[in-house]
Amino acid sequence: MKFRIVCTAAAFGIAAPSYADSSWIGVNALAGAQAPGWFIVPGGEVGVQRLPAWNSTNSLHSPSTLGAPAVSLFAPEPRLFGGEYGGTLGYAFRDDALSAGLGHNLRVGLTGTYVSMHDSQSASRTLTSTAVGVIDLQGRTVFAVNLLGAGINPGISESLRVHRTGFDLNMRVASDYSLAPDWTLTSSVAIVGGRTIDAYNFDSRYVSAGVTSVANQIDEKVRTWSLGGDFSAGLTWQATSTFSLNLTGRAGVVWQHSQLDGTQCVVFTVVNCSTALFIPGTVSNTAVSESRSRAGFRGGAALNVGLDFPIGRLTLGGFFLYDSAVPGVQNPSQATLLAPGSSTGQTARIHFDGVFRYGGVVALRVPLIGM
Repeated sequence: MKFRIVCTAAAFGIAAPSYADSSWIGVNALAGAQAPGWFIVPGGEVGVQRLPAWNSTNSLHSPSTLGAPAVSLFAPEPRLFGGEYGGTLGYAFRDDALSAGLGHNLRVGLTGTYVSMHDSQSASRTLTSTAVGVIDLQGRTVFAVNLLGAGINPGISESLRVHRTGFDLNMRVASDYSLAPDWTLTSSVAIVGGRTIDAYNFDSRYVSAGVTSVANQIDEKVRTWSLGGDFSAGLTWQATSTFSLNLTGRAGVVWQHSQLDGTQCVVFTVVNCSTALFIPGTVSNTAVSESRSRAGFRGGAALNVGLDFPIGRLTLGGFFLYDSAVPGVQNPSQATLLAPGSSTGQTARIHFDGVFRYGGVVALRVPLIGM
């Protein structure tokens, strides 16, 4: 039986995406030795990306009077489900193409991927001795409704949809070093780049006597670029000539720059949002914009199975990845119920938090004959 230790070092890149080189597709594309020549590696990931909690600008207060403390706030933690798909174009050099100090089995891969993920969460509640405060993205109180329980069978429904799109580019160079019989050390460096966009679409309805009285709609986008690199190390067990197991860990630092743009319409249903920018108790039509940057830690691990076939090498695995500084949105909120026209002194802003990504990955490496 053959054992192999794999170490991968990713260098700092140029212009990278929100989660620069966060996928395992490029890493697995260069795993294991490759015969000299060109090769391609189509691959994909399916999994869950968690995001920092997002909060509504509605708040529930009890008792149903001005000054009452907040008792409930719709603040879901998005769990985006979807995939990242792409491929690698690579080239493996002959061992005599480089000096011995640069190792052997040198291979270079250019990987491009596209990501699409989404999530949807909602909540509904019947209001009993509970008032609803509604503020806008600039922290101004627009409505205080159901005061003294004046609504007729009052209720509120809220829903949030989140959609992520983006791309990732990285170039990785790997080579092997023979340490002892059946042991191989592999190192690589990578340059990464790309972008992601997280779109938040929120809608709520306060209903009394079966009729919507107050509507609140928010549309926000967070566009993020980042720059970073990581180091990874793995252990491969070559169980047979065609079957192997690999456990790989990664750790690194990522710098991110995020831009938030948001718009909101809070309106009494008989009034159009275009009527005015802000009239307490009637309408608020507002917009916000902010940008922030942050550096954070990224680390994770993957367990892979490698299968060698006459046409190429198939890799299947599961992974997790932790980011300590992932951008999200924190909207204004009120701790006590304020009168319409009051201000909380807050505005919608970007905030960073630590979250996980996990799922499965598949890649198929195929040599290109004749190139």
